[in-house]
Amino acid sequence: MTRFSIIIPVRKIPMPLLVATLETVHQQKDVSHEIILIEAHQSLEIQQVIDRFEADHIKSIQSENDHLDFLIQKGIDSAKGEYINILRPGEYYLSNYALKTVSEFIEANDDPQVIVSGRIEHRNNKQSVLFHPLDIPSLKSGSYPPTLEHIWFKKTIFEKTGQYLSEYKYKGKFDFYCRLANANLRTLSFRRVFTDSHRLKTTLKNPLAEGSEMLRIITSRFGALCAFRWWFTHNQKYFLQALLQVLKKAFSRQP
Repeated sequence: MTRFSIIIPVRKIPMPLLVATLETVHQQKDVSHEIILIEAHQSLEIQQVIDRFEADHIKSIQSENDHLDFLIQKGIDSAKGEYINILRPGEYYLSNYALKTVSEFIEANDDPQVIVSGRIEHRNNKQSVLFHPLDIPSLKSGSYPPTLEHIWFKKTIFEKTGQYLSEYKYKGKFDFYCRLANANLRTLSFRRVFTDSHRLKTTLKNPLAEGSEMLRIITSRFGALCAFRWWFTHNQKYFLQALLQVLKKAFSRQP
C-alpha cells in the first residue's frame, strides 16, 4: 500500500517554487509515496516541470475551479496513500529522509490518526522554528498556522471530520483545523522539523468578509461566547485592513 500521498495544489505561481517543492518530494528515499499535482491552470510550463522528473509516481490532475480548498479536496479524493501531507509550491522537505522518519514514527506509535510536527517560518528577515499543536484554546481565539505542511493525517479521518472543502470562501483552512481539534482523533506531536518554505507573502483579500467568516466559524465550533470574545479582541486587524484598502482605492483614482 502507498504510505503517503503528497498533494500539491498549483495555481498561478513562479515555476521555481514548484520545482523546489517537487525536487524535495521526488527525492524522498526508502518509503512508498505518490505525488498529486492539482493544476488550476494547465500550462506547458507545468508539464515541462513534471516531465523533467520522469517519475511514474507523479500524477497530474486538471481542475477548472481554482479555489485553493477545492484543489486540495480534489487531491484528497484522488489520493491512494494511507497518510496525506499537503504542500504548496515553495514549501519543501529539509531532508531526503523526512517521509521515512515520519513513517518510522507512525509504526512506533501504532498508527496515529494525525501527526503534528514542527516547521520553519521566515518573517521580517528572521528565521524561526515553530510548533503549532492542535490547541483548542488557540483556535477559540482565532489563532492558527497559515499552512498545512506540518501535519500528516490518515485519509480515513474524513469519516469523522467531513471533507476538507467547506462552505467558506476564505477561511476553509481555519474551519478544517477546528473540525480536526473537535473530532476526538488520536493526535500525536512529533517535535521534529521537517519543512521549510519560501512562499509568497499573503495578505487579506477581503478583510470584512474574512472577519465575518472567522466569526461564523468560531460561533459554530465553539459557541457564541468565544465568538463574542474574539470579536472584541481580534477583529481590529480585519477592519483596519479593510479601511486601508478603501482609502488606497480612493486616493489612487484618476481624475
